Amino acid sequence: MAPVLSNLEGSDLERAAKVLAQAFFQDPIVCSILKKVEPNRRLAKLETMFQVALGEKVPGRMELCLKDGAEVRSVALLYSPGSYPPPIFLELSILSKGIFRAGFRGLARWLTWTSSVRRRHPREPHYYLEILGTHPAFQGKGFGSMLMEEVCSIAEKAGKICHLETSNPRNLSFYRAFGFETVASETILGVETWYLTRFVSKGVPQSPRKEILHKDPTVT
Repeated sequence: MAPVLSNLEGSDLERAAKVLAQAFFQDPIVCSILKKVEPNRRLAKLETMFQVALGEKVPGRMELCLKDGAEVRSVALLYSPGSYPPPIFLELSILSKGIFRAGFRGLARWLTWTSSVRRRHPREPHYYLEILGTHPAFQGKGFGSMLMEEVCSIAEKAGKICHLETSNPRNLSFYRAFGFETVASETILGVETWYLTRFVSKGVPQSPRKEILHKDPTVT
């Protein structure tokens, strides 16, 4: 069955959280934030944290996914201009639920991380790609590229820039292939972090597997 681009639904949340936990399990900044958590517990903690984050309805946040049948392969969280950071009451809700379900360990380092990256956001209205993750078993097969193409298309049609950060150097060539440019870098919690912006009128690179992408009509 051909992959289908759609919005995440309630029935997808558990599978999407598992995909993101697997995708970010070895991410450098995640390993730094959760450095005191044993690897065999890190995956479960990440899954819980993503379940909490995805379970909260955040105004202006688009929750996109690529599904292969009933299975979620890739997930993207994209904030529309002016919607990030979320309202403080939502952040406190997510934070309190996360602490209740996953504990305090790593909290202080996570707050350091979020505080640092927020200072680097562009001043002008922009889309913010907070998360893009593909299950490791399906990385390198075009799933992330198809989802990224949709993200770029949304920003391009709106005539707005798109911003993101990454602490994984392997991601840099991927993002640059979609027109993102490195605008700054810094070391946070001992990990090099790059900030990238995709400026307007870059055009939208075509995924090599676009012909098998079916777009759910509910995706705007």
